[in-house]
Amino acid sequence: MNNLSAQQKVAAAYQAILGNKADTASLNFFAYQISSDKLSPSQLASQLISSQDGQTRYKGMSNEEKINYIYSNITGTPPDSDTLSKWVSLLEQGNYLGTIAISIINQLETYEGDDQVVLAQQEFLANNIATTLHPALNKSPEFIPDAANIQAIYYVIGGVPVAEGINFWADYLHSDRTKLGYIAQKFIEGRSALTVLNNEDFIKTLFQNAFKLTATPDDITRYLLELGNNGKTRGDVVVKMIADIRADSSHPEAKAQFEQATHVYMAGEMPAVIYQETVAAFYLTIAKTTVSASALDTWSKMLASGIDETVLLKQLAKSAQFSAASDFNSVYQTLYKSTLSASESQAILLKAANDKFAATTMIIKAFRDGKYPIDTHPAPPSHSLVQAYETMIGGSLNYEQKFNGTFTISADGKLMAAVNGHSIQALTNAEISSLRLQTTLKINATANHSVDLGFLSDTVTEIVLSGAHATSSQLLTSFNAKQHITLLLDDTGIVNAGGIMQVVNTTVFVEPQTNLNDANLSINMRAGGSLLWKGNSINGGANSVSQHVTAVNMDGATTASSQTGIVSANLITKDIYLTDSGSNGLQGIIASNLNQFLYFSFIELTHYRGTGNIYLNGELVATEGSNVFDFGVIDQRATVFNQAYNNIHSLQQAAHATQHESNYTGSSSPIISAFSGEITLLNLSSDTLLVNGDLTNKSRINIYDTQQSDNKFTLSFTEPAMDLKYIDMGTISLTSAHKNTLAFTTYASSSHNVERSLTLSGGDNHISTIELSSRTTGPHITLDLTIKSDFTDSLKTINGIDASIGSVYSLIDLNLVSEKAGTGGGEFYNTLTNLNNSIEFGSVINALKGEQLNIGSTGLTVNSATVVGNTTVDIARQLTFTDSKIDNLITLNKNFQQSTILLGDNYEQWSFSNDGQKKVALYGSATTPAELNTVFSGINADNAESLFSQALAKLTQGASTNNLAEVGIAKLGKSVYVIVDRNHNQTFDADDSVFSIGDQDIYLAASELRYHVLPVTTNGIAETYVGTAV
Repeated sequence: MNNLSAQQKVAAAYQAILGNKADTASLNFFAYQISSDKLSPSQLASQLISSQDGQTRYKGMSNEEKINYIYSNITGTPPDSDTLSKWVSLLEQGNYLGTIAISIINQLETYEGDDQVVLAQQEFLANNIATTLHPALNKSPEFIPDAANIQAIYYVIGGVPVAEGINFWADYLHSDRTKLGYIAQKFIEGRSALTVLNNEDFIKTLFQNAFKLTATPDDITRYLLELGNNGKTRGDVVVKMIADIRADSSHPEAKAQFEQATHVYMAGEMPAVIYQETVAAFYLTIAKTTVSASALDTWSKMLASGIDETVLLKQLAKSAQFSAASDFNSVYQTLYKSTLSASESQAILLKAANDKFAATTMIIKAFRDGKYPIDTHPAPPSHSLVQAYETMIGGSLNYEQKFNGTFTISADGKLMAAVNGHSIQALTNAEISSLRLQTTLKINATANHSVDLGFLSDTVTEIVLSGAHATSSQLLTSFNAKQHITLLLDDTGIVNAGGIMQVVNTTVFVEPQTNLNDANLSINMRAGGSLLWKGNSINGGANSVSQHVTAVNMDGATTASSQTGIVSANLITKDIYLTDSGSNGLQGIIASNLNQFLYFSFIELTHYRGTGNIYLNGELVATEGSNVFDFGVIDQRATVFNQAYNNIHSLQQAAHATQHESNYTGSSSPIISAFSGEITLLNLSSDTLLVNGDLTNKSRINIYDTQQSDNKFTLSFTEPAMDLKYIDMGTISLTSAHKNTLAFTTYASSSHNVERSLTLSGGDNHISTIELSSRTTGPHITLDLTIKSDFTDSLKTINGIDASIGSVYSLIDLNLVSEKAGTGGGEFYNTLTNLNNSIEFGSVINALKGEQLNIGSTGLTVNSATVVGNTTVDIARQLTFTDSKIDNLITLNKNFQQSTILLGDNYEQWSFSNDGQKKVALYGSATTPAELNTVFSGINADNAESLFSQALAKLTQGASTNNLAEVGIAKLGKSVYVIVDRNHNQTFDADDSVFSIGDQDIYLAASELRYHVLPVTTNGIAETYVGTAV
């Protein structure tokens, strides 16, 4: 930890624990302990609490009072009840009070939100630290003239002003302002360099300091007369010279420097960062250490007063720390990582007027400017070396590593912001390079100028550009493709673009208030890029876009297959012009502005709010409905989506999307990134919809495909979306005459589990297979899939795909809620069809005929499945259903021992699992053809329930008609049936339930199947059902 940072920790701890400011000695002592890892901030806080001062303050306090006192010291405000309770709870759990104090400080310092209360608390803490580290004048404003006079004495006698001296003597002078000469005399008497001088040399020295030139004989005579007149002291001469320079009009530069030197800094106030950085650079490069607060305060203010850097370095060289200040060869090697030749060394010294200290300062300045001190190199020094050095300087000054505000641009192209405790001003290279935790840079382009971001950390990957000159070609060309640009485009930006804008690796967001009806702008986009807009439709109408707004994805225009570029669907309009031809019906023409936006592979549907306008005989008569987008305008397959205007005899299409090789707008899958309400997509030829973010469960997308599209439709995710922990895709409906497969494809994040939710509902389709595919290297992928009863009329299979390759494997944790039932089939149907007398049960077999809904286990772990009848689940950890009958059977094929099966509803529910306390009854089995034929012989039934009832009666020797167990099992053919007496009348009837646990050994099943009846919930109160036989 650097010196300054450690001192800030000390200052904060003192303020928190004792409620006052640490003095310089304490700052230096404890900061050394912390920076050398001999003491932690928490240990310091505990020491302060244990000190005599601390014990005096905290004695007799309750825990609540201690926390309240510390929190108020840190933030300037008492904690609210919840905050107080949280910290008191930690204290009562055994955490040290000092540790809690440091935690409060850290939590406040690292806050990055926009809560104004917390930000005010942050400012309070920062101000307390700053005024501790840089006390300057720690008095009220009326002391400023006195402090200025004390600083004037320091300046004229050539002294180094220190805060303690200024405060002490300003206080003394304020009580009697006639004492200025007396104070000046005291300063002189304490400086042997002045006391040994004769009067003439003394005056020459003071005059040089004050007026920056050699005193003339007349000047010397004037002050000598003053000195010899009426017992005046040398201190009085100092006061006289101060008055003279203040009143002088003949030496403007000297007077300006005097005024700088006598500027009174209030507590916490520091000079411009350029002076602080110079001091920090001297300490890092020559003293090989970081600068302390007191040294920074003293020497930076001296530089700000007008003292030359070389003069300051000579002053510093009087200390042992800076004994190497004149060794400019060593400084050169430290910075440039190379050694000066003898001739180069001599040249530098010659350029520095044979002043070795001047040579040192010249080398440091040249290096920071990215140059060499003499012109002997064809190329500048390594930028990475210079940037690393600037980062070191920023680190030693504890510069902010992240700025959450917005930068502006100065007239000369500098980034401007109020950072590191100063007001809005241009950032230095050290400040820019210190932003190592910055990932996004927000810039308000207030000037039409390029901006140099060469010192920006590689961590910054995104620049958000707004403001009047965001479209300036000067500004845009100053960026390279290293950072992605998000450009917020408004009316002013469009005007200032001058009709054309060239961007690279940029997402252009057209601001909501921007008027695109009358705009004139052509955008050329390279390295991908996106053009996005939320539309301007009113009350569900169509969007309106000027014909002079155009954009080209240049990658698509110049390469064979780019698959890049995204354009908002809101920018693409559709107009339908109908003419009434009488008995011949309507004649129609489709018009679209699609080809104003060329070669954008992807169409972004997020926040789509447009529709198609319908004109009849030149008059606007209708639209196609709210949020309806017709992909048919891309490939000449557009239709009219309004039943009132579907009597169209002929429909002329708009021009096909302009192509280059295989590139054209909309050539790839559409994308949706966020909640956009309900959207209807017409004539979608693409076989995929890409999801790029959380759509929320309130989203609904209605998809109508084209006959030319593939027979599979895929829901998938973009690469950035793969890493999002949770995405709800909302509800998807599909209308298709030919698609038979709906695929869901996803990939897991490399670092964490992800969850996806999807509801399928509505539309008109014949989807028979839902195919779930994934790839992961370990983290789990969970899919919450709901299938409503109105989705598809043909669903037969829900299964995964095993696409495992090496360490990458396919596995989805599925939570399924299916309201779709199969149409029939199943094992009881199979058993009946294989009987010798199956013809006798023809009507029953025909009634049972159909397809099961099969839920497989390839590439899946079915965590839970809530299903309805005629459904076969291969494996599930939990299987839930309200009812199951022999003619609407639910089957769990495998591993019932590792499953929980829940049957019933809120009134009564049976749970079958390892936790069950009750055993099931064994009714018997018939598995061979002979046994089955025997069981089903002599039975006359016209429905499956009656047929199964009679077969069960034969298996149980009649027990099922009057002595049925609560739960029992029987095996017929290849299926073990679980019979539940739901009405508790001990007789199998239509009120009872039957489900299957697959082809199991009947005796093993009887041994391992356990159950219990769950408590009934009525109005939130659990009750136990006690059945009564009737």
